[in-house]
Amino acid sequence: MTLILNTVKVLRTFARMTAAKLVIFALSIYEGMNGNPAFPEPPVDMPTLKASIDSLSSATTEALNGGTLARAARDSQTVALIAVLSQLAHYFQATSPNETAFKSSGFQPAPTTRTQTPPISEKIRKIVPGPRTGELLIYLMKILGAASYQIRYAPDAGNGLPSGDWTIVATGRIRPPFLIDGLKTGTTYLFQARALMKPAGYTDWSDSITQVCL
Repeated sequence: MTLILNTVKVLRTFARMTAAKLVIFALSIYEGMNGNPAFPEPPVDMPTLKASIDSLSSATTEALNGGTLARAARDSQTVALIAVLSQLAHYFQATSPNETAFKSSGFQPAPTTRTQTPPISEKIRKIVPGPRTGELLIYLMKILGAASYQIRYAPDAGNGLPSGDWTIVATGRIRPPFLIDGLKTGTTYLFQARALMKPAGYTDWSDSITQVCL
């Protein structure tokens, strides 16, 4: 793919990564950007980026066997690192002198042609931030013959397990996307969905999807 400089957009899938995957991705950006002469004045210096990576890495380890405070610290550090990477992505997008320099940063260009994005689970198409903080929009997959749908969510305790009880909400349609509000900013949540099939009853819950509320 040939890049048209100053018009290409950075692929920002890092905003939906789990904490562990985000650390790995951010390290690749650090390795590509640190000392790179193509980007002499980034909005966030490399020691700050490395410190943010190290903080999230430590918080992720502590959250594996920690309690609520440890998980909250991990989620807070996740949001902080996403914010740092977003600043760098905007900088790379605006200042890359050529295609080679752009790719040397570690970021990847977003596709220039519209493609059908695969769903993130068998019953959830995608989850995106809502119009206000503390909100997420849930796009469900259409299940042939379904009379209605249920979504359940809970803070992530780690390893795909909920922290506390699930909150269950119902919707009779998949459009428009279902808005969930009242979420805690900086917290990672688990989401699952199922369909009501008459007369068979509810399907199994889908696999858990993690999403940070920004």
